Amino acid sequence: MSVAIIVWLVWRSRVRYALKAATLSAAALVATPYAFAYDLAVLAIPVAFLARDQISYGMLKGEQTIMVALFGAALAALVVFGDGVDRVTFGGVPFGPIVMMTLLGLILHRTIRHGKQPAGFA
Repeated sequence: MSVAIIVWLVWRSRVRYALKAATLSAAALVATPYAFAYDLAVLAIPVAFLARDQISYGMLKGEQTIMVALFGAALAALVVFGDGVDRVTFGGVPFGPIVMMTLLGLILHRTIRHGKQPAGFA
């Protein structure tokens, strides 16, 4: 429910479209109760929207490091759990939702700090 409220608030705001789309696609991944290894490949969609915004408007401090860490974590999960049968867990802790929520948090941080539409944008 809270993810739906976050998406609703972001879409009603004057945030750039790339950040709105990144928020929606990342929230859709967080809303699912399961995260198998092959599901982490879908992270490419919100990452692509986020990267588009970063290319156009620059990066915030620490974003590049977090993005590389998320990519490495998703790649490690695909290598370790490549068959997709097992849920992605490390020591009983579900790994996929943590990666997805971290990405959503990164997008929301950028939305709050750097997301307003440029002047004159329709």
